[in-house]
Amino acid sequence: GKPPEQPMRIDLSKAPIVNIDKALDEDDL
Repeated sequence: GKPPEQPMRIDLSKAPIVNIDKALDEDDL
């Protein structure tokens, strides 16, 4: 089984990326 640390780190890594994408979309609009 994989440790819970890996999925947690992946989620944290994706979270800021998604926020940046949304911010850019709002600025474009």
